[in-house]
Amino acid sequence: MASSSSDTSATSATGVNVGDSDKSVSSNAGDSCTWYNDGECTRPRTCADCLNVLLSTDSCAVDPSGGCVSMSQYESYLANRYYYTPLQRYFPSSEYTYCSANDSVCATCTEQWNTNFASTGSAGLSSYCTGTNGCVCIADCEVPDWQDTVINDQCNSNDSGSGADSGTSMATRITVSIFVGVAVAVLLAFATWGVR
Repeated sequence: MASSSSDTSATSATGVNVGDSDKSVSSNAGDSCTWYNDGECTRPRTCADCLNVLLSTDSCAVDPSGGCVSMSQYESYLANRYYYTPLQRYFPSSEYTYCSANDSVCATCTEQWNTNFASTGSAGLSSYCTGTNGCVCIADCEVPDWQDTVINDQCNSNDSGSGADSGTSMATRITVSIFVGVAVAVLLAFATWGVR
């Protein structure tokens, strides 16, 4: 599994009770939601650490592509979600915990996602599973190209691959498509009217 193990250098044993689960707090002040200390564009934080290891400087969420992002990005998504099609799923650390590697439900889901990924290049239709005791495991976090996808989304496209920007880009494409469709319909109407 791509992200079920924690980066032990980034965590401490300090427990914090959030909801029904104990979460540890990162002992590395250099960690951000997206990157481990000194790992920008090379070492993205795993989904397990994103949801289970709290930062002293920020709250985090897993975005629709499996990247760990700041809650400010999630809040921007919430404020503008009518622009996003289809509705994208974020997993804020304040509401979710990531399942351990030995969770039987998530192990089954992960096996299916990796089988689908091997044959199609996609995890399939199911984007997440709810494991034992309400924890989650996320398809985009468990497929083999997870790390490359996060790095490409966050680093290689001038920040245009973030969840908020991807949704805006999709909204722009839909708007342009509608205008082109209306223009073609008007042109056809005039052409039909002119033939008579």
